Amino acid sequence: MSLNAEIVASKVFTEEQLAKYIIDATQEVFTTMVMMDAADDYPLREPINRFKCSITGMVGFAGTYSG
Repeated sequence: MSLNAEIVASKVFTEEQLAKYIIDATQEVFTTMVMMDAADDYPLREPINRFKCSITGMVGFAGTYSG
């Protein structure tokens, strides 16, 4: 997977653009590796203290664009 040409061309991201890129990448991973559709939504308004039957994950940045 290579860096999107639109990302390379831009120097400044809005929060909405960055959120869309992360959501799209996460949905692609779920679709191809977990064979499930992930629904995009903003963070919960109220915290959840206990999880039941949940899946957690983490997105990491590596290489030139880490940090």
